[in-house]
Amino acid sequence: MDSRGGGGGGNRNRTDLLAAGRQKLQQFRKKKGEEGSCSVAEIEGMTGIKSGNQNCSIVQKHLSADDHIKSVVNQLVAAIKFTQNSNEGNTKELKATALELKQELQEKHIQISTISAELASQLREAECSAKQLSVELETARMEVHNLEKQLKYCLIRITL
Repeated sequence: MDSRGGGGGGNRNRTDLLAAGRQKLQQFRKKKGEEGSCSVAEIEGMTGIKSGNQNCSIVQKHLSADDHIKSVVNQLVAAIKFTQNSNEGNTKELKATALELKQELQEKHIQISTISAELASQLREAECSAKQLSVELETARMEVHNLEKQLKYCLIRITL
């Protein structure tokens, strides 16, 4: 009979819904990676449901199909809440790390500014000293030149 029809079709429709729920659970596990698969494995362990093509007859013996579907839905909701809580923790951790990195960056910026200011000051002092030494050197050269002239003049006088 058609799965939407009467008679045994109602159970088939419920089984199809259950299979679709399991498929969603598998997709969720693939999407969430290892963390999700652990949660799904825990859910499967709690309910006796096994993913894949395995039969759920053990659970179906103890629960009506409607109760079973409600149970799977509740477990999916619990898994989503668990994942959201986990994600909130990760988000808080990331925000704290970002804040720490931002503070470190500000400290480094301050250090760079301080070092740059010190280097600029030292450079100005060095330029000033270089100018003073250059003036002193030029004065010394002039003095040497004047002394050489005086020496020549004295030598000329002596020789005459």
